Amino acid sequence: MIRVLQIMDSLDMGGIESYVMNIYRHIDQKKVQFDFAIFKKDNFFEEEAERLGARVYKCLDGSYKVQLKFVKELQLQNNYPIVHCHNCSLKGMIRGTLPVRRLKKNDRPLIIAHSHNPGMPTNTAPDKIIRYVLKKIITESSDYYFACSQEASNSKFLPSKAASRYILLKNGIEVKKIAFDPKIRKKIREKLGISNSTFVYGTVGRLETQKNHSFMIQRFAEVAKQRENVKLLLVGDGSLKNQLIELAKQLDVLNKMIFVGTKDNANDYLQAMDMFLFPSIYEGLGISLIEAQANGLPSLVSDAIPKEACVTDLVTRLSLASDNLWVEHMIKEKQCISRSLKYVNKVRESGYDIQNIATYLQNFYLKNI
Repeated sequence: MIRVLQIMDSLDMGGIESYVMNIYRHIDQKKVQFDFAIFKKDNFFEEEAERLGARVYKCLDGSYKVQLKFVKELQLQNNYPIVHCHNCSLKGMIRGTLPVRRLKKNDRPLIIAHSHNPGMPTNTAPDKIIRYVLKKIITESSDYYFACSQEASNSKFLPSKAASRYILLKNGIEVKKIAFDPKIRKKIREKLGISNSTFVYGTVGRLETQKNHSFMIQRFAEVAKQRENVKLLLVGDGSLKNQLIELAKQLDVLNKMIFVGTKDNANDYLQAMDMFLFPSIYEGLGISLIEAQANGLPSLVSDAIPKEACVTDLVTRLSLASDNLWVEHMIKEKQCISRSLKYVNKVRESGYDIQNIATYLQNFYLKNI
């Protein structure tokens, strides 16, 4: 059995964290175990990770220098054969922390850089210079380059140098668990006090700038003026919650909104929705959108969402500059009580079944030790 060090910002509820934990649940833990280096005190998945056999190491110092030293000491103490670094938490790969590039097996850990999203684009000259320098460091310090989409890859790696060892690793989901179930729909709606005839717009995601909830609430407020008996269901938590509540009050739609917070059964709340909204400013892929499609939900998303995430005919991509079009599409969508199960198969055929992805990653680890 080998242990692989996963370097992440946290083990809290979020897209990257949920993805890695889903992989962890589906690998053969007698062959591969995960340990985690994280940088946050309180973490939603920490207890589960430890139950599965993981060691969780925390560094709560905000100093980048201290964090680099923390990762280096972890490696020296445990001699991990593989270090898997996720997204912005690429703290194990910076030059000088661990030996740069692996010359042969066992002379140092195999380092995987994994990009899950492109990051906030600013398109300024300084931003482009900084991004290039970071891409150069990351690319030259890593052995393999994983990404959930081509856009996510281009944002973190230099294509000319990373091409030979680039791997598209899709964000897997438990397809069967997400399939539409009218019984769960009824149960969740009753729990939330939503009538059968109410049209529910909703989303799943952290209440942070990237997810653009303010845009969603503003469009919903316009819809509520023209369409009766509607609700907006937000699944997730984050630093902007109070700000979003204030916005809803200002727009006089707070009584039509439901903040349910972070849920370990977030998929069940998809069942209660009639339309999925995903106006993100940027996304590496958008795993919530894949789940919504497996659930058979019509989905209205920003054109910042990679096309790789649009695997069914349920998705409409619109510019965030087209406020009126968002409102028009939201108003015209009709409630569909029975959602076709064909979309489960479509998502599976598109390569997003978590078991297949976990097996692939497990075999990759074992092959490369």
